[in-house]
Amino acid sequence: MKFSLLIIILLNAVVAFGQNGRIEIHKGDSLSHYKLLYMSDMKSDVVITTLNPEGQKIDEFKTEDKEGFVFPINLSGQPSGIYYIEVFTPLYTLYDTINYQTEIDLLRKKFEGEIVGNKVILTATESLKGEFRIIINENEQDIISDQKITGATFGMRVFDFNDSGADVTNVSIYYKGNKVKTWSIRKDAIDP
Repeated sequence: MKFSLLIIILLNAVVAFGQNGRIEIHKGDSLSHYKLLYMSDMKSDVVITTLNPEGQKIDEFKTEDKEGFVFPINLSGQPSGIYYIEVFTPLYTLYDTINYQTEIDLLRKKFEGEIVGNKVILTATESLKGEFRIIINENEQDIISDQKITGATFGMRVFDFNDSGADVTNVSIYYKGNKVKTWSIRKDAIDP
């Protein structure tokens, strides 16, 4: 009886330790979509949990009796940051991360700006797709210019505000209605 019980325990231990699993995360069809590839040598119930950078659960998916599958992860509407993916089975847990950057955060890195006296010099560091808006306003409200520019023709732009009497002049770049970046000239910072 003891010998049979020992063999059953050892067989269960071999089965438990013999189960291997692996996950890979690949880019999906857009910036916010990813594909989780789950591979295992045994069928088991699986729980996939997505956690935000603060460790809070934002999504959970449960499936039964699977040994491998592709699962879509959608981070659209989420802010930039490192997201944690947890794949839980009754015998092991696998972890991976996604370093997610929103489209706007990626675009911020593609624009450089410099303020020289009363001038704002903007440069697109590479040729960009899509249409951008440059809005210039004075004293946080009065729009004095609203230009649409294609990303491919953005290049370098110089805005001279020597004749401006405004206390603050802002030059902002927008993409699809979202602010990418703003540069401000403050009169009190220029005048001696």
